[in-house]
Formats: sequence, C-alpha cells, structure tokens
Amino acid sequence: MGLKQDNLNKSLMLGSQISPTPPANESPRKSRPEKVSEECLGPTGRSERRFPIVVVVNLAALSPMSAHKNERTYTDNISAHGARVHCVIPWQLGEYAEIVPVKGETPMRGEVVYCQKLATDDFFIGLKFHSHIPWSTLQRFDRMPVMQSS
Repeated sequence: MGLKQDNLNKSLMLGSQISPTPPANESPRKSRPEKVSEECLGPTGRSERRFPIVVVVNLAALSPMSAHKNERTYTDNISAHGARVHCVIPWQLGEYAEIVPVKGETPMRGEVVYCQKLATDDFFIGLKFHSHIPWSTLQRFDRMPVMQSS
C-alpha cells in the first residue's frame, strides 16, 4: 500500500484533510481511469481551474431511490463550481448528489456530469455546482496566481 493510500486511510478514520502531494517516487494520478466506461459517458466542458485538493467528504444521493450510494470518500480535485469525487458505485448522468466535508464545512449539492470507471472497478464522478464552493481549502488555492508557460 502506498503512502498516499496510507494517508487517505488515516484521514478517513480521523476525519481530516490530506495533502494532495504524493511522494517523489509515486505518480500523482495513479488511479486515473484506463478508459471511460460506456455506461458513464458524458460531455466534457471544463472552463475553470482545477486544483488537486483532496478533501474527505460524505457523498450521498439526493434521491431516496438511490440511498445505497451513500459513502465516505474523497475529492480528487475541485474547482470553483465543481468537484471530481471517488466512489465505489457508478452514477448516472443527471443524478444529483450532495458532498459534505467531514471537517464541517458547507455541504454542496450538484449534478453528475460524468462518471469514469477505473481499472480497480471504482469510479470518479464529476459534480457540477450552481454556486461557488465556499470551502476554505479551495479559497487558499484559488488566490494563487496562474503560471504562464512559455
């Protein structure tokens, strides 16, 4: 088990946030999907900066028919109006979910805009929010200047 997974396990038990920076010898995106599942295809249209911020959250479906989708998990990245969230069950495009940081920050409700299957049979879902995410962790990253590549 890698250092990032060890940190996540400790974080899930303690209810804290973990650093998004992996050790130098470990790939920062080890769990990226190998391919997009046909059952989870959705449009991509990213227009905001994504920040590799891992926040431990409770993920819950808003529909009573999908109550089995409730789980404690984490974000892979967040932007001002969206989040990429790890989950163990596939979600359908257009479903609504709520993520609540375990540290007690503002819950966010959003629409599933994509679902990607991972090689490990887990998933990442993209949530689109209609309002700005007010979390303190995002605010610190959002103030950073954009680096221009030459």
